[in-house]
Amino acid sequence: MNCFTLERNKHVMDLIRTGREMEVETLPSKFTSHNPIPTKSNLLRIWLSLHKMDLPILSSIARRQVQRQLTGSNIVIAPGFRCLYGNITCDNNVALHDTFFVDYANVYIGKGVGFSFQNLVITSTHDLCDMKTVLANEIIIGENVWITSRVIILPGVRIGRNSVIGAGSVVSCDIPPNVFAAGMPAKPIKTIDRGSLYRQTHYSKTYGIRETH
Repeated sequence: MNCFTLERNKHVMDLIRTGREMEVETLPSKFTSHNPIPTKSNLLRIWLSLHKMDLPILSSIARRQVQRQLTGSNIVIAPGFRCLYGNITCDNNVALHDTFFVDYANVYIGKGVGFSFQNLVITSTHDLCDMKTVLANEIIIGENVWITSRVIILPGVRIGRNSVIGAGSVVSCDIPPNVFAAGMPAKPIKTIDRGSLYRQTHYSKTYGIRETH
């Protein structure tokens, strides 16, 4: 990982931690055969492959190694979790479960975010005039967001802290903080107040682990 990427990751995560995720200017990218897609670690791909194998002891070891690669502490993943390149930066206490990340560009995930099941996060598309060219853009998810089930999040989206995305939604544009949003495309339906109580109790009750500050 180069110095620019490290500085970029730190800058974005600092904005998310201070509730300024909607100020992040997402960074578009273009990948061709001459400009390959960056990856955090080839080792991560190996552990992901082992994690998918139906061998309980090996899968358990691989799961712990994948969790370590995703930067934050108390990262929960489940069988079916998949990412292509490991371009995911998490804060602490994040539940990714079986989400599939098409992570050509970076995905930034704030503290206390929970994904339920069968979600898809896509950072890329193809140039309509040249299918060999991949166009990608970052995705930003603020703290304490709940992505329910079978949600699709598309490139360049920012989701503000404390928001909830309803099941089956397609998120193609920014979602502000503190709202329940749903639909195709997802739009804010009502304002909600989840507060800090959810962050304090969610992990201890749901996963039996203590929150990491």
